[in-house]
Amino acid sequence: MCFYFCGRLFRMVKLGCFGGQCVVGESSSSSKGRSHEGNIKYGFSLVKGKADHAMEDYHVAKFVRIEEHELGLFAIYDGHMGDEVPSYLQKHLFANIIEEEEFWVDPRRAITKAYEKTDQKILSNSSNLGRGGSTAVTAVLINGQRLWVANVGDSRAVLSRGGQAIQMTIDHEPNTERSSIEDRGGFVSNMPGTVYRFFCLIFVFPGVRRLEPSNKAVVFIYIMQNMLLNALIESKGFAFWVELVAPGLPSAGYLSYVICELLHRSGVKFLPVLLIVVSELLINCKYEDTGDVARVNGQLAVSRAFGDKSLKSHLRSDPDILDMHIDVNCDVLILASDGLWKVMSNQEAVDVARGFKDPQKAAKQLTAEALKRDSKDDISCVVVKFR
Repeated sequence: MCFYFCGRLFRMVKLGCFGGQCVVGESSSSSKGRSHEGNIKYGFSLVKGKADHAMEDYHVAKFVRIEEHELGLFAIYDGHMGDEVPSYLQKHLFANIIEEEEFWVDPRRAITKAYEKTDQKILSNSSNLGRGGSTAVTAVLINGQRLWVANVGDSRAVLSRGGQAIQMTIDHEPNTERSSIEDRGGFVSNMPGTVYRFFCLIFVFPGVRRLEPSNKAVVFIYIMQNMLLNALIESKGFAFWVELVAPGLPSAGYLSYVICELLHRSGVKFLPVLLIVVSELLINCKYEDTGDVARVNGQLAVSRAFGDKSLKSHLRSDPDILDMHIDVNCDVLILASDGLWKVMSNQEAVDVARGFKDPQKAAKQLTAEALKRDSKDDISCVVVKFR
């Protein structure tokens, strides 16, 4: 049917051409474009949050032609514990959707199968992509007339129809899908109050086994292994970069004690003098007030996601899907990460976006307003103007 064009399309995906000028690693990025007919325009804006890690939000905003069809492809991928999984989704998810044989006759089934296959690829490649994960909200606009929206996690799509906000996605949160999580052997717990976020170097001797989270007070430990450190230790132990999130711990000194206890239970042996090093490294720990957040196994604040291999037996990655005919009453579509939706209602976002003819200006205003309202997470949004 369209093998030549599809072949070109998938080569584009492998090169990351679906990214719509996404700039990886910068604190902010924005741009715009339009359909080949020029009647549908889009813009996007991405702003790094206040957390001490690299930008983990990725996006897609692009129109492509496949023979007689024009597809608008729009997405937000909000990563956690690294940007490898959202980066992979940016390059591969839409290609996998379009590659499904049933895409043109049954988009719903094609999207469902592509989400499942993509997640399996991510899990099987966890040695390269890491143990992190990502939400996803994707929108496929077929010939400017039919809109297919799918999502896993809490990134959201909102459509304006006659100025009224219509949420096209379902927020997949642990509290609302508690029964599914518990049926899979997991649990949901709330983490109120202050969460300390900090980075430290742990010195350990060669030959120790890989560390895994083993304390309910420790939400996760992410380890990049096999980095040799020229330390003043005769055996030159391994250096691990550890990101640790621990709720409700009152001081750096107590934090270092918790770390040492965790390492000890994991069979790690190190010199007592290193306790001082750990304590010094923890002095400048960062913290944030998370409120009362429900988490899967006390760790993840969404109940569906791509990746997250260590939690996958308790998580789902099947999307909720909604389709709609785009008629004259539909004027704006907004896709955004929870960095926006935590501080802004659907209707507020629609009202802001409808106030601008230029979708890029609308997207930039949305991210700016989220920052003004003290959103701490990465903030990304795509705005599509149908009229």
